[in-house]
Amino acid sequence: MDVEDDLLSYVGEMLVVGFSGTTVTPEITELIEQYHVGSVLLSKKNIIDAQQAATLIRDLQCIARDSGHEHPLMIAVDHEGGFLNFTETQYPGAMSLAATSSPQVARDASSGAAMELRALGVNWILGPVLDVNSDQRNGGSGGGIIGSRSFGDSAEIVGEFGAACIQGYHNSEMATCVKHFPGYGSVDGAAGGDHRTLCTSSDLRPPSIDPYRQAILAGVDSVMVAGGTYPAVTGNDLPAFTSPRLIRNLLREDLGFTGLILCECIEQGPIAFTGLGNIAIRAISAGCDALIVCCNFEKQKEGIEAIVEAVAEGVLRVERVRESVRRMRGIKERFTIWEDAVREVDIGRMGLRGGYGVLARRAYEGSVTVVRDQGGALQRLKQLVSGVPIVPITIVSPIVIPLSSPRSYSEDFRTFGKAVSRYYSKVRHIPYNAHGLGQAHETLIQGSAATIVLVSNIERNPCQSMITKYIRLLAGDKPVVVVSVATPYDFAFDTSICTLVCIYDYSHMAQEVLADALFGKVVPKGVIPITALRNNHGGQVTSPRSQSSPVEDWSKNDDTVTLVELWKECFRSPGMQMDAPTLLSILDRPAPLARHFVVRNSATRTMTGFIATFLTNVRQADGASCLMGSIGVILVHPEHRNSGIGSALLQHAVIHLRANADKRFGLQFGSTFPRLLPGIPCDLDIRDQDWVRRRGWNIEEDEIHDMHMSLDTCSPSTDYIKQAGDAGVIYQTCRAKQYAQLTEFVRREFSHLPGWVHAYETLALTDDITDAVIGVDLNGDIVCSVIVYSMLGSNLLVSDLRWPMSMNERVGGMTCLGTTKEHQASAVGLGLVQAAVGELRKRDLTNCYVDWTRCPRWFGKVGFTIWRTYREAWTIVE
Repeated sequence: MDVEDDLLSYVGEMLVVGFSGTTVTPEITELIEQYHVGSVLLSKKNIIDAQQAATLIRDLQCIARDSGHEHPLMIAVDHEGGFLNFTETQYPGAMSLAATSSPQVARDASSGAAMELRALGVNWILGPVLDVNSDQRNGGSGGGIIGSRSFGDSAEIVGEFGAACIQGYHNSEMATCVKHFPGYGSVDGAAGGDHRTLCTSSDLRPPSIDPYRQAILAGVDSVMVAGGTYPAVTGNDLPAFTSPRLIRNLLREDLGFTGLILCECIEQGPIAFTGLGNIAIRAISAGCDALIVCCNFEKQKEGIEAIVEAVAEGVLRVERVRESVRRMRGIKERFTIWEDAVREVDIGRMGLRGGYGVLARRAYEGSVTVVRDQGGALQRLKQLVSGVPIVPITIVSPIVIPLSSPRSYSEDFRTFGKAVSRYYSKVRHIPYNAHGLGQAHETLIQGSAATIVLVSNIERNPCQSMITKYIRLLAGDKPVVVVSVATPYDFAFDTSICTLVCIYDYSHMAQEVLADALFGKVVPKGVIPITALRNNHGGQVTSPRSQSSPVEDWSKNDDTVTLVELWKECFRSPGMQMDAPTLLSILDRPAPLARHFVVRNSATRTMTGFIATFLTNVRQADGASCLMGSIGVILVHPEHRNSGIGSALLQHAVIHLRANADKRFGLQFGSTFPRLLPGIPCDLDIRDQDWVRRRGWNIEEDEIHDMHMSLDTCSPSTDYIKQAGDAGVIYQTCRAKQYAQLTEFVRREFSHLPGWVHAYETLALTDDITDAVIGVDLNGDIVCSVIVYSMLGSNLLVSDLRWPMSMNERVGGMTCLGTTKEHQASAVGLGLVQAAVGELRKRDLTNCYVDWTRCPRWFGKVGFTIWRTYREAWTIVE
């Protein structure tokens, strides 16, 4: 097709392509020369050894230079260590690094790997993986698609070690790309295939997103958006990298990422139904800067030509393409120079082989994990070394896919057998398959001094579980050590396996270090980066619930700062943050009208749960008063949910409220005055809303809203004031002589609304009567009223309504706005709103906040927009 060369060169910069072959092929040459493709993704099918890889990369760079590329190619690899290792030195994967509990070890190992890859000519690592194993099926016994490629199931650990790896890569001048945004942590991979569907929208909650925040703070260069589908979030079955909501709204706006956004390979997933060109255009329109097209030459050309055509026809803006190219060239300017790119490399003279083994070995040694040793089998195994070997040690291993080739499957654990033989010369190694053990196997095990059983991904190969337990029976009282070599979940919760050791890949180095650890040369210090196991490391695995202390009273002196930290863990949105003075001003009320409770981790004493309770006097229609209970908020740390903490806090709170309220009282989930949250946030995860429903609350379908208006940008208007004036109603601030009439009006009309009477009555306490704006008819009767306030004023409402402070200090608000029934359908109410806005303008305020309304369209008529949305929830306690 005829296209202008400069446009084609721009589009070529947006492609990351792979190819088949260990030398330069005509296809990759054409892509670089004619289509100006600027990035190449190498895979193991391109690599024979280090020298060959270095030569191939140099040849690719020379083609780019000779064809007029302004910058060298980005040469990318999917190096993660462990099962995805691209260096001469075998480096541990993510979960192994996290098991060391040392970010410095992770930093050093990453720096070493990057140094080796830089020597070959690689300048872009597509890693580290930031998926949080939030679903045990994923990190579990091999059933998911991430497993030990993840740092673990804790967002904090994933973020910490991900940032350490980024720093290590940068120390060796390597570009980075975290993946797979927004997360494959909850993907059920059991169905297989490339069309990975996130089971629920839970991964969009803060815990799985937090590692990306930390990566951005660490200076990550690019983010890879997943190719899986997230229909609960995007509303369709297209890949995540086609979703503006995920890319623009979440990644760009909420997380503030300004670097390059790369999409996972667009050859995968649903392109068979939609076409690669269509998917490519959707991805760029959604905000992706670069597209991976793995290896199909025709599809690679199709993608480029589709983008060029879309620009020519105006479907894609030229500026949108240039914006992406600027980001890609920014990375190239930082990490590439022509002098290095085309330099001839002699790997032998550089001394790379073995040069970084010390770093890798130190990391592997720190990762070997003893999950439990209840029968003392490890000590008995070590004692065998001191005697004369007469009876053999038997190693039983499954037949697994080898980590490198060419090797036969049955040879994959021979390295471990040889390593064990250095400590105990009589070693027999018997592999088995799905058919189980034969008579020869049984005879060898029964005649062994000890048996070491290796297992790998039991969920995928369930026969291993039955065979392992049968081996324990055959061994009798002789020591049996079970080693999980791929995932920490194999037998993790099965305490019938008395001795369990874990490593996280079965590379040669991992097997050698395992032997050293079993026979005492290396002390196994690894800690499993899985919450339920980590909390009980070295002992029987129990649930995290047993780690929590009983419910205690909250202390304003000791717990306010730690409560702020817990609040941040539970609410990550910037607009939802509260500082310590603000929280204290809301919570610090006289008992028993306000009392709050906490749960702490028994080992660390850190706060894992919090509940706020309030009792409010409400006047009923007959003039009598009663107490209404409120659960202001329940917070449970994301890593400690589903462990009974929330239920324990709620039960304790209800007992307290029942003891201080009437025999039968209404209980609100949320609080009106003082205001934490007025109800259930509508964007709360549906499973958390179900948690509330299951405990007896009725969540109303009608929504309530907080509203906002910018007084700087909205033009003043008085049209409704004029209409009300025509009907005989005028507006003014309340005068002292009208105050008694006002409070009587509020008691008569609004006593059924929690906190309203109290709000008006407290105006006199601070001489803020003029904060009430009223509407008066021709007879002098008050027909409507509202309270206005400033965050800098003395009105006591300021301590009850703190959310406006998250906008800025020069914000005011209006609350407790109501009219008599006969005026509800007239312009009187909107005139009152305009009068209140006018009063706030006189006070030189820049923003106006309205809390708790069911009438967003009504307020919208005078310029307000929705800020937050909730649903009320109520129950009766008897």
